[in-house]
Amino acid sequence: MNTPVPGAPSADEGSPSNDVGDDIGDSFRIGVLIVAAAIALPFVLGAMVFLFGVRRRRAAAQDREKIDRGDARGELLALGEEIGALDLDVEMPNASARGRDAYEQALKLYDRANQLLAKDDPSEIELYEARRSLEEGRRRIAAARDALASGAG
Repeated sequence: MNTPVPGAPSADEGSPSNDVGDDIGDSFRIGVLIVAAAIALPFVLGAMVFLFGVRRRRAAAQDREKIDRGDARGELLALGEEIGALDLDVEMPNASARGRDAYEQALKLYDRANQLLAKDDPSEIELYEARRSLEEGRRRIAAARDALASGAG
């Protein structure tokens, strides 16, 4: 009988056939990991390209909105200056009633646009409405200027 001797290595420990089996199993696992990484890499790269594109488009849209807000605020200042230039003409006793009405409408449109643009971050709709108010305000100021210049009542 073969009885194990204490302290002596058993037949299974350190045998060359067991080491070869472990090496083959490890090699197979490494091979599977390499193939999985090769399959996953295009998907990971595609997702990264997509996410960077979305981020870049968002940043560009925010830049455009910031420019639009700045332009609208500039238009608001210009309309305010035009309104201020007609203040004295409207206050004259012989000023045209039609000119005063157009002036008052322009002033209301200016106030509306000012309220819409007073927010730190107006929405697209608020920005659009402010631009519409400013455009209509400029038309009203032009009508008031014409009516006051002609003196038509």
